[in-house]
Amino acid sequence: MARERSLDLVEISPNAVPPVCKIQDYGKYLYEKDKSERAARKKQKVITIKEVKFSVTVDEPTIRPRKTRLSAFWGRATR
Repeated sequence: MARERSLDLVEISPNAVPPVCKIQDYGKYLYEKDKSERAARKKQKVITIKEVKFSVTVDEPTIRPRKTRLSAFWGRATR
């Protein structure tokens, strides 16, 4: 029946008694599965870590702008 329709016979649940199979276009199934996985990844929230590095040899004119940016960052409501 699957060959007549040019489709694939896909085994859904091999451990069931009797095994469950489905007639479908396997290429289309893989495409839709990949598409849904991409959509799920797109909706994920990405967490970024912000760093400020200081060394022992840094002068005061270099520290001052970093310090103000850091205090502004801490002052904002962050999640």
